[in-house]
Amino acid sequence: MSTSLTKLAVLGSGAMARALAHALQEAPCEVLLWARDSSVLGSGACASLGDVAGADLALMAISDSGIDDLAGRLVEEGCLPAVVLHTSGFHGALPLKALADAGCAVGGLHPLVSVPAGGAEAAARHLRGATVSVFGDPAALDAARLVAELLGARPIEVLEDQRPLYHAAAALAANGLVALFELALANGADALAPGSTAEDLGRGLAHLGQGVLANVAALGSEAALTGPVARGDAEVLTGHLSALDPEARKAYRALLTPLLELARKQGATDAALAPIRALSEE
Repeated sequence: MSTSLTKLAVLGSGAMARALAHALQEAPCEVLLWARDSSVLGSGACASLGDVAGADLALMAISDSGIDDLAGRLVEEGCLPAVVLHTSGFHGALPLKALADAGCAVGGLHPLVSVPAGGAEAAARHLRGATVSVFGDPAALDAARLVAELLGARPIEVLEDQRPLYHAAAALAANGLVALFELALANGADALAPGSTAEDLGRGLAHLGQGVLANVAALGSEAALTGPVARGDAEVLTGHLSALDPEARKAYRALLTPLLELARKQGATDAALAPIRALSEE
């Protein structure tokens, strides 16, 4: 991987993909956008995945559940960028295994920034000065740090096998109260690789909390709610509960009840929320 990028592709159509694309629009390289439904991105979207094949780096900013499917599609269609990073805070490299087996460098870059629906441009501004967690094989890690530099963000390295714990800490800070800050930091610090400190993560979590509060002030708590409860993602929530220490696990489970109510107000059905409600009652 060279020390510069000539072509970078952002894959996805959600708020995170749009925020990253907006934040990178002044980057000194070509930035391509791609989504399964290109009409949602307008004229700036790639015509096809074929346009992604020549990219130095592809940022896969899609839902956690779709990462392995898109990785398989990139391999099947021969659209292999040099480096592929996902933006999941929860997953390691496993969902990108097909790409790794095909010769791509793989890893992740997860911004500690809250990105509610409809708030992509504001989130793009929050990316400057934010902290992003990075992991991956050497070339992917170099690329992730370079993207962090282009975003004006600070990278911290998180151990791949501790990403569920790191993501749980981020979720506590984003969806909890200020009183949960030290609890989140105490848990998240155990996920850091050598060279990254609790102080680094603390600054990142504080920046994340400031963005959440700004979204609540601008949009109200119902519209500002993001994360696995809002997405109905019981699998990630189960992983969080398994990774946390007993004290943090108890606090996290207690938060599920009010979060479920906010998700219901957003329009989630009782059926979709039932697996999460069961977790809150264990």
